[in-house]
Amino acid sequence: MSESGVTNEVRIGIIGLGRQWTERYRSALVRPGGRARVVAVCDAVAHRAEAEADRIGCDAVEGLTLLIERPDVEVVFLLDPLWFGPWPLRVAIDRGKPVFSAAGHLATLDELSRLNQTSTNQPPLVMTELTGRFAPEMLRLRELLATELGPARRVLVKGLVDGSNASSTDVNRSSLADAAIGLIDRCRALVQANPRDARLVRRSDRPDRRVRVVSIAFSGGATARLSLVSGTSDSEGATEGVRLRLETERGRAWIDRSGRLQWSLGKDLVREPIPGGSATSLLIDHVLRRVRGEQSLVPDLNELRDLERSSRVFEW
Repeated sequence: MSESGVTNEVRIGIIGLGRQWTERYRSALVRPGGRARVVAVCDAVAHRAEAEADRIGCDAVEGLTLLIERPDVEVVFLLDPLWFGPWPLRVAIDRGKPVFSAAGHLATLDELSRLNQTSTNQPPLVMTELTGRFAPEMLRLRELLATELGPARRVLVKGLVDGSNASSTDVNRSSLADAAIGLIDRCRALVQANPRDARLVRRSDRPDRRVRVVSIAFSGGATARLSLVSGTSDSEGATEGVRLRLETERGRAWIDRSGRLQWSLGKDLVREPIPGGSATSLLIDHVLRRVRGEQSLVPDLNELRDLERSSRVFEW
């Protein structure tokens, strides 16, 4: 509460109370002193919405449109698309409500492509879940690049995604495309430039394992090699996650398998624990900043579309 007695809380409506909500978003959105206030929740399972509303002290709403149209909902968080998919995006945009979508980058863009974009109005405020740029190790790396290490010249990044559906259909291809978008976004955040040229240099498809290796040149002269593996594990036994190495103007840095950040200026090697903090909490903070018209690292739709176009080189 400010001195004038006017709160700066951003009032949020939540759609979908599944794993995304319980495992990641609830603790980040419902905390004392936070900038967010959940005022309404909606779920396909009515008693789950009622139980959650009682738990956090808000209203349970029995319809997506009713939640979106509430005058006290400033931004809609679409966390679990359930049977209705990203359709609430259209409803929110029609009502002029900002939306944060965790339904997947590709699904969000596909839904937006169905809208009539011939309007002369400003593009809708639609944000997606690109948490990589908010990860504590990424923020520390960016700090080192700006101070000790100098600009990134070459980035090597490897993404490992759940391979339980490695041979399945469009659903899995969509998740792999989303993972590719996330890898490109990490690289772009580190080199601080846009992809200029990208090519697929390796492709492998087996029933239990898919591999894509892509080379990217950025407008500032930096390059990146991105490996994306879908399978139960990689050759070194690692499971889901992202590994990253970079060569810079004055040194090098990497994240080792134990999750530590290491960097070097010549012979001296510095080992650092990954800084504490939640990428989801920081992402939410920047979403709320964007809703308030403040400076924010959350990508806009133009950025997301650029990332999606670059990700097509993976050819899933």
